[in-house]
Amino acid sequence: MADLKQGFTHFGFKEVKKSQKGQLVRNVFDSVANRYDLMNDLMSLGVHRLWKDALIDWLNPQKKQTLLDVAGGTGDITNRFKKRGGGPAIVCDINQQMLINGQKKFSDSIPMKDTIFALSTVTGLSAISIIRISGPNAFSVLKKITKAKIPENRYATLRRILWAGQVIDKCIVITFNKNDSYSGEKTVEIHCHGSIAIINKLALILTQCGSELNIRPAEEGEFTRQAFYNGKLDLIQVEGLSDLLRAETEAQRKISFDSLDGVISKKVGTWRSKIVSILAFLEAEIDFNDQDLGDVEVLNMISDLLELLKKELNNFKGIRSIKQGLNIAIIGPPNVGKSTLINHLSKRDVSLTSKIAGTTRDIIESKVQINGISVTFLDTAGLRE
Repeated sequence: MADLKQGFTHFGFKEVKKSQKGQLVRNVFDSVANRYDLMNDLMSLGVHRLWKDALIDWLNPQKKQTLLDVAGGTGDITNRFKKRGGGPAIVCDINQQMLINGQKKFSDSIPMKDTIFALSTVTGLSAISIIRISGPNAFSVLKKITKAKIPENRYATLRRILWAGQVIDKCIVITFNKNDSYSGEKTVEIHCHGSIAIINKLALILTQCGSELNIRPAEEGEFTRQAFYNGKLDLIQVEGLSDLLRAETEAQRKISFDSLDGVISKKVGTWRSKIVSILAFLEAEIDFNDQDLGDVEVLNMISDLLELLKKELNNFKGIRSIKQGLNIAIIGPPNVGKSTLINHLSKRDVSLTSKIAGTTRDIIESKVQINGISVTFLDTAGLRE
């Protein structure tokens, strides 16, 4: 065998740069991702299916169970777990392409069958209310209640809502194709007048369409669940949306919106790429230990990642205070000005004050915003010996 050039090594029957070999090995794993299940069948003569079925029998999946499928590849075990009635499941693997193929397979196994609807604005009297319909039959429902053709995608169109020979309301209707909607499903938004009578009537009409067009009222958070299943949002973005809807301060709004906008997901993606690179080099060294992979400073890569995570952990401690707020108890002996202090901080009289000691007997709360952070002050009874 001819001597290798300096800085080169073997990859199969080729000579490649040492710095390139780790990525080439990783590419091999990526390239077999979409044929991974077939490879398992060929290599095990189908035996892998038997032990996976036996494992699921032993687990006896229940809705209250959560499965963590480590090195789960394309999620073959997770699919079995879910089909047998299991609860939430998380699949972990160092190979992103396998996870992508597994996600597609899982999404294909749970297609959206129901069309759902819900009031998307605040309940009660208002100028305009919005009713959202999402699912495979959304456009069919709209056609049935308007007796008109479906408007162009994402164009606001005036339509009459008709039912039993009566005009129920004149509404602005907007349609969204699957790829253009929040949920990833065909979606219709009906902008109707905000009368309680109109809202209740439209809800009744949509419910009456249920048996024919498979439409039903949405469960809490179901539109977002559709968005997650269809890859429109990841779990971090879902949590960010939940936090944004509950945000009370400007600081909470900024942090929540960053999560919803994918800022945190991008950070996690960066950490994941670093971890995958480290694991790729380590696995390559194990699987190809008879070949020279070159000098890779894996320990330095690990140290850099740990420093990055420590820095982010410190940032999270500050973020947690912003998200959860602070509780501060004002304590001290009787008649030293605790109630006066909480009134001053609250800029209103929330607690009775008196020269007579012992005026405050119960804990009194006052929530204020200080520099964008929600702070709850607690006025307490005086401490006695």
